[in-house]
Amino acid sequence: MQVGVGYSEIPDSVRAGKQAAKRALANVDREDLCDMVLLFSTARHNQEVLRDEVSMVVGDQASIYGGGAVGIITNDQFGYA
Repeated sequence: MQVGVGYSEIPDSVRAGKQAAKRALANVDREDLCDMVLLFSTARHNQEVLRDEVSMVVGDQASIYGGGAVGIITNDQFGYA
């Protein structure tokens, strides 16, 4: 199992979804498609648009789970709203 973490501070949901998904994929060394995505966002984003954009990057076969969050902490980033 490999895990990639993507993060975006872009306020536009379309661009943020694409950026976060691309960053997550860039963090893993794999050619096959994603099995599962955990997606969390603040209330600033349109969650449906964000999910659709992530799905376009990772492929529509991946199950996407998640919801609203007040912030995020990764190994190298920290953000909140």
